[in-house]
Amino acid sequence: MKKILLIPFILFVIPGFAIAQKQPVGQSLTISADSARRNMVELLDELSRKHPGFYRYNSKPAFKAFIDSTLATISTPLDELGFYRKLKLIIARIRCVHTTLSLSEDQVRKLNGSANMLPVDVFFQGDRTFITANYSAATPP
Repeated sequence: MKKILLIPFILFVIPGFAIAQKQPVGQSLTISADSARRNMVELLDELSRKHPGFYRYNSKPAFKAFIDSTLATISTPLDELGFYRKLKLIIARIRCVHTTLSLSEDQVRKLNGSANMLPVDVFFQGDRTFITANYSAATPP
């Protein structure tokens, strides 16, 4: 029963993080570096105890080293997207198609509403890359 409850818990951690407090439009909720690390450690400890395939594709020492190196990169407060990006790296390393992490609907809407591609067309020839069209207002130096 506990295993069944773990997946919904994970799926609601990040969205819950985003709606924990109402923020004015344009501002995002942040979490301190210490709190982010502590939350990730608690979640991953629980996941390692309950997920049957947590160490299936990674040795325990190698996975622990990866987790520790990822946690060591958290030195400043993180917003929802930053927290998601750090934790998603670790969750993806489990390599289980049944275990995933999702952003909140608000964050997905925000990302889908912003430009997220380079405004250029490129052409590759051999080991060279050519810009064939520049759709931005900026001109290269």
